[in-house]
Amino acid sequence: MTSAAVRPSAIVYACILAASLVAFLSFGTRTSLGIFLEPVLQARGWDRETFGLALAIQNLVWGLSQPFFSAWADSKGNVRVLCSGALFYVIGLTGMAYADTPLAFYVFGGVFNGLGVAGASWTICVGAVTRIVPPAMQSWIAGLAITASSLGQIVLTTLSQAFIMVLDWQTALLILAGGTALIAPAAMVLLTARREAIAAPRSSVTETLALAAGSRSFWLIVFGFTICGLHAGFGFTHIPGYIVSIGMPPEAGAMAMGALGITNLFASYLSGALGQTRSKRRLLIGIYGLRAATMLAFVLLTLDQPLMLALMAVLGIFWMSSIPPTAGLLGQIFGPYYIGTLLGVVSCGHQFGSFVGAWLGGVIYDATGSYDLMWWICAALGFIAMLANLPVREAPVEPAAKPAAI
Repeated sequence: MTSAAVRPSAIVYACILAASLVAFLSFGTRTSLGIFLEPVLQARGWDRETFGLALAIQNLVWGLSQPFFSAWADSKGNVRVLCSGALFYVIGLTGMAYADTPLAFYVFGGVFNGLGVAGASWTICVGAVTRIVPPAMQSWIAGLAITASSLGQIVLTTLSQAFIMVLDWQTALLILAGGTALIAPAAMVLLTARREAIAAPRSSVTETLALAAGSRSFWLIVFGFTICGLHAGFGFTHIPGYIVSIGMPPEAGAMAMGALGITNLFASYLSGALGQTRSKRRLLIGIYGLRAATMLAFVLLTLDQPLMLALMAVLGIFWMSSIPPTAGLLGQIFGPYYIGTLLGVVSCGHQFGSFVGAWLGGVIYDATGSYDLMWWICAALGFIAMLANLPVREAPVEPAAKPAAI
């Protein structure tokens, strides 16, 4: 390990800042797309299932492509992957602005944006930085990436709503496309990290994946994170529409996502910090259980705007704070060097769940005229995710010893 593994240099901190900016732009853009549901449906005359399916396809493409982008980044370098993600994002957002058929909307809003968020995802950012920081900082790095993502959610969701109101939804999408183009120059800063990187272990990506595939704890983590993805897919796609459906103005949807993002901002950072000294498994169990309990409140209580914002703020505490202990567990169990690849595999499950959440939310609303059933499903699955993490073992898993050569 280099001296940077003991005392981070200015270059390391510059790379941390650059990776945080990428997470801010990429995730902030992705989470702001739910704000466009109402204006797109009014302009195009589509139903909620059409919009929900486009974002569901985005989540599915993100999940299916994430392991490949992550492995590419771990083996060939992060910069070219992040720049590719920026290009896909620009094409996808620009195409969304001009798509006048559901098929075109699925291609640009679903496929291209899915490739964009995968190529420029927080998992790539975490993988880029964990190799150049001391082991004690790696959980904190995951928390910082999610904090930057949450800040992006707050800022870009609010700005998107403002651009829609002052200009129009198409111009707002084009502005977002211009913002994602900045991912490429931010990623170039990571080129300076090459001399700070920790030397690669003797094991390969393939060996690390085989080790994870044979671990029950790994698959339990994947299962819980898949349910987490269903929550995220439903929430980011349909919560703004849910707010309107219960009689509140469209701007209340942006306020709700902002409230969720603000508490998520601090909770994610705190979760990463706690993961340095506390059991990451217990953190996950508590987060999933309390998130499920909060979701029940949305169908058990009669909501006015202040109560809705308060519940969204509480939900934000348990929203993305599950990610730092998940990333920390993977590094603790399987080692930090190929954490980007492992996070890519886990994120594949997460995005499959997101696909189901985004699509099923639209289907249930169109069939029943309400999101209540979807809230019940989300809460029940949240408690299942809590139980799934009980048997997870936090001890490091070592590869089997190879027989001596004769």
